[in-house]
Amino acid sequence: KRHFQGSHREGKKMKFARFLMKNAALASVPKQIERFSRFSPSPLSMKQFLDFGSANACEKTSYAFLRHELPVRLANIMREIAILPDPLLGTPSVQLVQSWYVQ
Repeated sequence: KRHFQGSHREGKKMKFARFLMKNAALASVPKQIERFSRFSPSPLSMKQFLDFGSANACEKTSYAFLRHELPVRLANIMREIAILPDPLLGTPSVQLVQSWYVQ
């Protein structure tokens, strides 16, 4: 019975450790990322996307939109990566992509 209690206790420790590891990514996310991830990205049609890049696009309008939109989209992507299931989050490819976004 002692062995069972010990392994049961170790099982709880492992679950807690996994919980901490899974949420460590969220805990280390800067406050700005946390704040911007609360917003939903603005829907953008292909026409609007192409208009932003056209020669007669208003630079001030494009700048104002992107100044808000880029942090929102980046934060949402980072949040989505951080909440992936543990087995997927632990893969080298996901860790590499996550490191790119952190940079």
